[in-house]
Amino acid sequence: PIEEVLESMDHKAMTYSYTIPRGLPMPVSNYRADVRVESVNDITCRVHWHSTAQPNEGSGSDGQAMLEGAYSNMLDGLAKQLATV
Repeated sequence: PIEEVLESMDHKAMTYSYTIPRGLPMPVSNYRADVRVESVNDITCRVHWHSTAQPNEGSGSDGQAMLEGAYSNMLDGLAKQLATV
């Protein structure tokens, strides 16, 4: 299991931060993400996702590529799901 810890949440500012101290199935450690949702108009928003992590020894840029792919897939899936609403 992946352990995620919600570090902060601000409903009014539409932001949250979380860390993953254990269980991340990628070759990185010390993962932290800061997320902000920006309202574009009444029916559209933009998600700003910034994360940091340290690559595990010998992993090179594999961890970055894996994280980018995972979050890109997640946000694409969310957009498709919301398009059916």
